[in-house]
Amino acid sequence: MLPLVFLFLLIISAASVEQKRISRDKSVSRLHEWPMIFAHDAGTGLMTLDKPESIFVNAAAQTQVGSLVDLANCGARAFDIRPWLLEDGSLVTHHGGYLCEEKLEKELKNLIEWNAKHPQEFVLIKWSHCDGEPDCQTAFKKLAAKLDLEIATPKELLEIVTQPDENGVSQTKQTSITLLKAQILAGGEGIPLVIPQSAVASNWSPDEGWCYKFTSLEDLFDVDFTEMLLGDPEVGDSPSSNPYEGSLKVLKGISEDILDTIGKVEAIAINCYIQPGLSNRRTEQMMKWNEMVNNRDQSVANGTAFWKADGHWQYSTEAIVLMFMHGSNLLWDTMRSYQNEYIAEFIKKGGASEGLNLIGMDHVCEGGDQVYKAIDETLFEQESMTEWAETYFAGYMSGLMEGEVVYTVPTGFVAFLAFTCACFCCKKRCNENSKMLNEWESDADWESGADMMEMRDQKRRGGGKNFV
Repeated sequence: MLPLVFLFLLIISAASVEQKRISRDKSVSRLHEWPMIFAHDAGTGLMTLDKPESIFVNAAAQTQVGSLVDLANCGARAFDIRPWLLEDGSLVTHHGGYLCEEKLEKELKNLIEWNAKHPQEFVLIKWSHCDGEPDCQTAFKKLAAKLDLEIATPKELLEIVTQPDENGVSQTKQTSITLLKAQILAGGEGIPLVIPQSAVASNWSPDEGWCYKFTSLEDLFDVDFTEMLLGDPEVGDSPSSNPYEGSLKVLKGISEDILDTIGKVEAIAINCYIQPGLSNRRTEQMMKWNEMVNNRDQSVANGTAFWKADGHWQYSTEAIVLMFMHGSNLLWDTMRSYQNEYIAEFIKKGGASEGLNLIGMDHVCEGGDQVYKAIDETLFEQESMTEWAETYFAGYMSGLMEGEVVYTVPTGFVAFLAFTCACFCCKKRCNENSKMLNEWESDADWESGADMMEMRDQKRRGGGKNFV
């Protein structure tokens, strides 16, 4: 009886939200429909933390941890690349003018190799904010050509189609091209596609989705302001390992002086990881998401093949100052608010029932795997058992050929078990044959070879004396 009740509840819950699912067929699905984790400022993952001047810079500039390949392994499929041209002619990445010392060419090469090993994955590189020396854009285009990367124009990502509307009347409209056409444009399957900023409709707003804001004292009468600014937060404790630990004492010392100045003013800070600020910030953010979803078709009609819903917090100059006062940084804010885990739950519970495209995220390797899984299980059509088996077998053989441990070790173990079983069966059969031969020799005496042949035939037919 209980299983039937659970089944009924499951059906009711599934019917409560009609989830629009995207076809995995790349010849059908279009660019503006395909959901992907978009690593915000992807090139900042390798910023150095061992220099005194990097304490404040990286706290307000580093949005990721790890290389581009690390981010891909954590679920990112679209990468926000911001090139900076150095005087020596090489390119690095930056965020607001704060540089990452790792060479962009090396990072892109590694990402290209990763995509070649995972050709079923559609990888997107969005480049913008090219800065540094005057010829930055020219330098990036030369680097892309050197690496055989195709930079698509916004116009190449769009096409005119004629489709029937709800009443069956044919309508001509502009839409994005299919993923298959995009892969052909990139040079083939398993090759990243490079696009400019103008191909993406962004939802960035200076007024919504901030992690920190000033608010009136009346709204926070039940909050201990001193603990909020200087102590451990009531929810979302600080991560156990913090690369900025040495600098936090300095920041707290500064914030104590600031608190003495503003502590009696009726304007105090509210953040994105202590209630009620958390709920307020997320409400603003989700309203912006819904606005982007409702306008996605109009975005394509206006000439952008992609649209982005930012799942990371926004920061103004005011918010950065308040962040320092809280002794925090961009990565900590993401972890303390469990922002990426929230996005995963939001998707799984049908919050993105109308679909998503580029999902902007900070600190992708903190909960990005959960978001990727939610996208795969909730937003995409599920494969049949046959399709799943074919995909799994193809991926397994590819990993085996590449010599990846996760595939070679299980295969070797199974091969060893099969060999052991084969040896055991052969030994058992040999023992049976030997026993049967001994029985023949100990049977009734025979006078000639003909008698022996007759007895052997009886044994094979099951006649004569039985044997175990």
